[in-house]
Amino acid sequence: MKNWMPIALLLATAPALAQNAGPTEAELELASFVAESAGTDGVQVHWTTVSERPDVFFIVQRSKNALTWETATGTAGLGLQETTMYTVLDAHPFTDVTYYRLMAVENGLMSELSDVFAMEHRPVPSIHFRSEPTPGRFMVSSEGLITELKVLNDRGQFMPMELDIRVDEVLVNIELLPPGNYYVQALVNGTPVLRPVTFTSSGAIIGG
Repeated sequence: MKNWMPIALLLATAPALAQNAGPTEAELELASFVAESAGTDGVQVHWTTVSERPDVFFIVQRSKNALTWETATGTAGLGLQETTMYTVLDAHPFTDVTYYRLMAVENGLMSELSDVFAMEHRPVPSIHFRSEPTPGRFMVSSEGLITELKVLNDRGQFMPMELDIRVDEVLVNIELLPPGNYYVQALVNGTPVLRPVTFTSSGAIIGG
């Protein structure tokens, strides 16, 4: 014998069943997490999500030993249900190896979202120019030790000049060179550095 449910009962229970089902809550899903050197600016950290929940906040942490962590930077999530790419800059990475990981903050709770990514960062040294009162002379300084310095023209040819090497800077005399665009090549802490410079007709120095 078959059991039949009255039509009136079916109509009464259908709305209730629809209300109880509700939409499935989105998952927070990470697709990739990498870091790369940005030269003197620091380290760029990239990650991609394919699904997010609303109001998620991302925190990038860094460490010297992958044991003790500190916050490097962070950004609010977009909460999209599609592929979303993020890029942030860590302007103060550790010298040599820095470990990174990505954390997610939701409803006041923090959880680890990525694996640990190790990044070796060796920033390129910089050199600085300072014009001297005497025309055709300028000072070159750096945070490191300058052991070699040359001036090249825009064809890559070395130009004659006089150098006065001091403790932490070098006085360069280029008064015999014609005005134009040149390059200063220096060896700072054993690393080659190249920077453009312009000599004006008045003998002024404009660093690039």
